[in-house]
Amino acid sequence: MGNKIVKFLLKLGNRPFGCSALAVLAGPALILGLILTPGPVFATGQLSFDQALYMMNNNNEAIKAGNMEKSAREKERDAAKGLYYPTISASGKYTKIDEPIVIDLNPIGDVISTLHGLPSGTLPDFAITAQEDEFIKGSIVATWPVFTGGRITAVNDAAVARVKEAGEKIQQTKSLLTSDMVKRYYGLRLYEKVIGLRRDYLAGVEKHLTEARALEQNGIISKAERLHAQVAVAEARRELKKTIRNRDMIRTALANILTMDREEGLNINATSPLFLVRKLPALADLIHSSEKNNPILRQIKAKKELALQGLEYEKGFLYPEVFFFGKRELYKKDLTLLEPEWAAGIGVNIPLFEGMGRMNKIKAARDVSRQVSYLEAKAIRDIATLTEKRYHEVMKQIEQFDSLEATIELATEALRVRTRAFEEGFATSLDVVDAHLTLSGAKIQRLTSVYSFEVALAQLLEASGMSNRFKFYQSQNNLEETF
Repeated sequence: MGNKIVKFLLKLGNRPFGCSALAVLAGPALILGLILTPGPVFATGQLSFDQALYMMNNNNEAIKAGNMEKSAREKERDAAKGLYYPTISASGKYTKIDEPIVIDLNPIGDVISTLHGLPSGTLPDFAITAQEDEFIKGSIVATWPVFTGGRITAVNDAAVARVKEAGEKIQQTKSLLTSDMVKRYYGLRLYEKVIGLRRDYLAGVEKHLTEARALEQNGIISKAERLHAQVAVAEARRELKKTIRNRDMIRTALANILTMDREEGLNINATSPLFLVRKLPALADLIHSSEKNNPILRQIKAKKELALQGLEYEKGFLYPEVFFFGKRELYKKDLTLLEPEWAAGIGVNIPLFEGMGRMNKIKAARDVSRQVSYLEAKAIRDIATLTEKRYHEVMKQIEQFDSLEATIELATEALRVRTRAFEEGFATSLDVVDAHLTLSGAKIQRLTSVYSFEVALAQLLEASGMSNRFKFYQSQNNLEETF
């Protein structure tokens, strides 16, 4: 309900209503949206990183699918607990046989009559009907396992491990999506800033073209000088349009990961600034964190527990199975003389020989357990290497940013000097255009290095299992440089 109100307001803000009408319509709806919407509400087109992260975590289908998988594993875990309890079932059936089952003892009666000299027919009929040709059976049966060699415990522990594995899959999905969203969100912010620089560059070369035309008219510079300035303006306009198109493409990509409608995605503006910080954990601490918190490693640990419980389950078949049982007849009318109304007792199943099948299954389960252990050892080394690689990538972007500060200062001064020299007739139009281009390029490189820092930081935190810490570094209180 709250999200629908927000969408309505987003669309309403883009329609040609008068200010008073918009205020009247949006006021009550905005209050309702603030009350009913569980997450942050953003103004038309304005989207902070925190708001984008909230939308991704709550709307992205991959995360929702992971939550459903975890929910299913939790229900399987709860179902496995039922193995500890008795199993009670009721059954009933109607049966028709070809003829009644009769126990005929009349020959014995004939022998007794002969031995005692009794007249024929003196003794009663010795034929007993044990079962009529139609009968009904109904009973309740209860079975309660007492000892299964640890199989029930193994099944329950395996179910718990599957829940942990599903939870770590969600964390891995969130980490991957967070890194991906950082690329898209701050990529949008980068293009928005680059568009500003492209416009500044265009304004600069347009001003230079105006001056060149005036100087050409006064015979101070040649037509070639003016044409060079004119070409620079055309090139600047082309680069500006190219950057705008790139901005629109990354807007669409960001809207996709946030599961926004295409119409909404076209109006997104990234409000959180590009940033750079230098206070990061030591490499050794990041590697230690990756060994403990990386979701891939934690999934492997869950698989290792699954393999161990699989081995314990197979071993359980080597032990006797002890169980209680009980039975109660519900329909007593058709019981035979040999059938009790109820029965209870204790039973034992002892495996003796299964053609070596059980031992081979145990060996196979043991091999699987060892396989997972080897995979875990390799994954630990690989993730430590990846963490170190991404750490150095972050450091490289910081160094790149610092080196560009001096470049920009020099390019700014060079543009001032060459512009003044051109006005005095001591420099060519090419010199001025090159100075403009050098300064604009240096500023874009600096922005790109900051953007690359964001991406590298997100990937570093992903490898070390701390993607949720990106918000800490992105918060205003920790920023050293912002753009």
